[in-house]
Amino acid sequence: MDTYDDPSNPLLSIRKEYRGKSQKQSRSAWIIYSLSASIIFTSCNLFMVELSKEGLYGYLFFCYGTLFASIVFFVHRMHIAKNRRGKFFKWSDLYIINPETGELKWGAIGGLTSYSIIYQGGNILTILAFEYSELSGINQGIIISIYSMVPIWSAAIAYKVYHEKLQFNHYAGMTLLTICMGLISLSNVLDKSTTTLIPSDTATYLESLKYHPVTPVLLALLATLLIAINMNIVKYYDKRGFPADVFAYSCYGVTNFIQALIAFVVFYYYGFNMSFFFFGFCGSFLNTVGLVCIALAVSSGLSGPSSALVNLQCIFQTLFQSYQWNQVPNLMQIFGLLCGVLGCLVITIHDYLMQIFCCCLKPNQILNSETTDSEEEYQPYYQLMQGNEQNPTNKIPNSN
Repeated sequence: MDTYDDPSNPLLSIRKEYRGKSQKQSRSAWIIYSLSASIIFTSCNLFMVELSKEGLYGYLFFCYGTLFASIVFFVHRMHIAKNRRGKFFKWSDLYIINPETGELKWGAIGGLTSYSIIYQGGNILTILAFEYSELSGINQGIIISIYSMVPIWSAAIAYKVYHEKLQFNHYAGMTLLTICMGLISLSNVLDKSTTTLIPSDTATYLESLKYHPVTPVLLALLATLLIAINMNIVKYYDKRGFPADVFAYSCYGVTNFIQALIAFVVFYYYGFNMSFFFFGFCGSFLNTVGLVCIALAVSSGLSGPSSALVNLQCIFQTLFQSYQWNQVPNLMQIFGLLCGVLGCLVITIHDYLMQIFCCCLKPNQILNSETTDSEEEYQPYYQLMQGNEQNPTNKIPNSN
């Protein structure tokens, strides 16, 4: 049976539900889901900022919420399987075992391992980027704007792997994001109005780098690269019959379980902090809920506009951080933030921007709500799911 039409797959009921809704309701739905994800990720970032104050020790707490969400996901999946076929579990549900021969699929195991390592690496780099941004006096909301580089990295990887060509808006967005990172990196060097923490006289050269604004920028840039790599790993195995939701939650569950075991050992020797446990549980759980909201937004609308609305979290984070620090970002950081947001908009919804620009030049022209671009440009994953539903036989064979 086609894995996309597997009755035990929770995404099947979601796709059928949204397929039956009117186009007007779908448009309203993706806006609500995208804005919800933006607010949820802003809340998640606030908890991550608190954890980042303790560095890697604080990151050990960032696992329990995701582990809880993974358990809930698989329990719900098993409950659906029980109602549909009378069994909670079948070996084919693992997708790493060939149900006919009983042999392990080493290719799938390698993909899960790679995704898990990269997933942990991206989280650690994000925590360190938040920590060092505070040391260098950079607003964390401005650092978040760098994560708009994810579409650029994804396009570059797709060009290399799938031979997908980059368009003009990709190059324009990349230029704006490069300017964004440059302005933020040099903000504390060329503009002395920003308050920074000065390293002590006894600090080594490596320790003093923590206080330089280029350090959190580079860490965030590397984190976006890892995120883009993981997105393409999921896409690669999803096209070969391993559902994306099961693939991701399998990695989340296993890696966060191992992280929880390591955390228990560390807490035994260095002590346990209940406040950090609360921050870590809420932050990791909200991060998972935000990812679900993004999936629902993409399934009921266009992924480009959805990504643009989700990226509003950098503005929310900047405003909150400015209020918390009682400090307004300097001009270079503000210009960097604007370039980052504009770069994301150019990448994701360039056609809508062109329509608005044309309407400004021609007031009598009515803005057409229907874009001339096809949905395939914005929805590779949605297109993939719909294509497999319409042509279930047109699939790439499972790889061992």
